[in-house]
Amino acid sequence: MIDELADFRTQALARLAAQHEEIVRLRDAAAGASRVSRLPAPRTTMIGMCS
Repeated sequence: MIDELADFRTQALARLAAQHEEIVRLRDAAAGASRVSRLPAPRTTMIGMCS
């Protein structure tokens, strides 16, 4: 049981690391592309209550 959990943890960390690397690669690619523009930051003021 402990070995299975350790393997699961190792695989999960490897997947997270791979996903992080892919995100960094995509961000770098997007930063170099002139066709890609950043969206404006979300508004922080509330105009009313959501219910």
